[in-house]
Amino acid sequence: MNRYPAKKLFERNGFTLIEILLAMMITTILAAGINASYRQVSNVSGYIEQQRDIYQQGRGLIGTLRDELSGLYIPASADANSNQACFILSVTNNSCELTFFTMTPAWNQIAACGKMAKVTYSFQKTNETAQLGRKEQLHSGEKAIAQESSLVIDEKLAEFDIQVTDSFDMNKDSWQKTYSSKSSVPKAVKIQLRYRNDKKQAYTDFNTTVAIRCKN
Repeated sequence: MNRYPAKKLFERNGFTLIEILLAMMITTILAAGINASYRQVSNVSGYIEQQRDIYQQGRGLIGTLRDELSGLYIPASADANSNQACFILSVTNNSCELTFFTMTPAWNQIAACGKMAKVTYSFQKTNETAQLGRKEQLHSGEKAIAQESSLVIDEKLAEFDIQVTDSFDMNKDSWQKTYSSKSSVPKAVKIQLRYRNDKKQAYTDFNTTVAIRCKN
């Protein structure tokens, strides 16, 4: 006796074409959603990581400038006819150069009291790149006692702006972007750094004002 009727031999327990297409469509939608979520998380993670680097670099540079400018001094010239300026600031649209003598050179180290140095910060900007360089030369008074060292300290800056004032009230009209003197230094220095986060095309600013304690 045949236990399997003929009609059952042709019955199929698989999926229909419509069911398979529907399953594929659902899988594709889920995969697209997961991929979009992954990209979003990855972008947010990259932005946060870049912001962390920006804050670390910006705060470090602001701290160094504050320490060094707080220790400004006017070197006693061995030559009465010396034309060497003790403080120079020159700012244009695409560049900024700041030179001064300090008793607390502090780049990559704790401010070293008693160590005198001539320090120059030079910022150059083009359409594609921006670069901040720093030069340091140990001095005894006005006399150099070591070779000048130089290095690029930042290539992520979008803006590096310095302004100085000779006025104690520090009103907005008293700030200037040029200064040169061999016998005096400004009363205060205003510093603005601007970094660009490429992940979101956003900017992060760091600002500080340093009151100069050096007696002219």
